[in-house]
Amino acid sequence: MSADERAKTPRPGLAQPVIVTTAKKIGGQDEHAAIITGVVSDDVVHVLLMPAGEQPYPISGVPHVKSVSPGALSWRWPSRR
Repeated sequence: MSADERAKTPRPGLAQPVIVTTAKKIGGQDEHAAIITGVVSDDVVHVLLMPAGEQPYPISGVPHVKSVSPGALSWRWPSRR
């Protein structure tokens, strides 16, 4: 990634909303809203996962979607509408 691309890519920060994909379905879904609770690096965060109809719970060390195989635990920015 070039320096220009890095400058345009948002950096994760505390309390930012993200989407987390879980390896196993929770409540029938594998994508869930989450809030960043800690930042390890630009690609790894800790989150509070908020599955629909379930109790929120923390997950540590969640890698960015670009760093993992499809279907693995990962986070991404929400789509902009």
